[in-house]
Amino acid sequence: MEPKSTPSSVTVDEEGDLVLLVGVKAQTRILVSSKVLTISSKVFKAMLSKSFKEARELAQSVHNNQTYELPLPDDDAHTMIVLCKATHHRSWDIPAETITMPLLRKFASHVHKYDCVEAVRTQAVSSWIASFESDPTQTLGLVVVSYLLDNAEGFTKFTRTMLMSDKVDIVPFRESWDTEHQLPESFFVILEKKRQAAIEFLSEQITNHLDSMVQGPAALVLAHGYFNGWGNSSPLSQHDAQLTQMFITNMRTHILSSLSQKLREPYKGSSI
Repeated sequence: MEPKSTPSSVTVDEEGDLVLLVGVKAQTRILVSSKVLTISSKVFKAMLSKSFKEARELAQSVHNNQTYELPLPDDDAHTMIVLCKATHHRSWDIPAETITMPLLRKFASHVHKYDCVEAVRTQAVSSWIASFESDPTQTLGLVVVSYLLDNAEGFTKFTRTMLMSDKVDIVPFRESWDTEHQLPESFFVILEKKRQAAIEFLSEQITNHLDSMVQGPAALVLAHGYFNGWGNSSPLSQHDAQLTQMFITNMRTHILSSLSQKLREPYKGSSI
């Protein structure tokens, strides 16, 4: 579980030349290597280049054999600790049990913000994502995480899971999981349309099969024999066929009623 409190000081690189002051009131000091950050992150590279004030101050601090302090008031301290350890190849120092879904989402958001996807494309991060795959309630979060981490394979897999689920309502999903609107609007439009198309296709296929099975005992016997590889023969008696037909008729009524209700629901995606 995620730590209840964040340490006031963390050393990621003992020979570091840069201290990140994360947070506003209760700041956390994170000692890191400016070289590692500039290699890992395009944002830090730009920030610590010679054309920025921070770069000149960092160079002056190094010249004076001092550690430069860089304020990051808008960032989450615990998330930045995880991010810095990941970019400094210290993922082994991040207990897996501390990676909750809220932390993983914030981590992905910070990775996206500092443009350091390639630096954190590690086995450890992949294992964090995999640890939530078996929990269907976390699928929505994994979609956002995969998108922010530029994980095309994961994004495809988790959106397909959403596509096949009738438990996901697109509007509440966007409001609760994508509060910063990091996913493009077109994603929600396409997802909802594809899901409706899948439901319609499933409805048509089920309707066609059930209709062929309730045409009468003779047709049912033939259909049963055909689907089990016996050609035009079947082990079913007429009595068996009649009982099965009654069951299928009731099943057809309930299934099609459910699908019909789903198709009648208003389109909830954003308009194009």
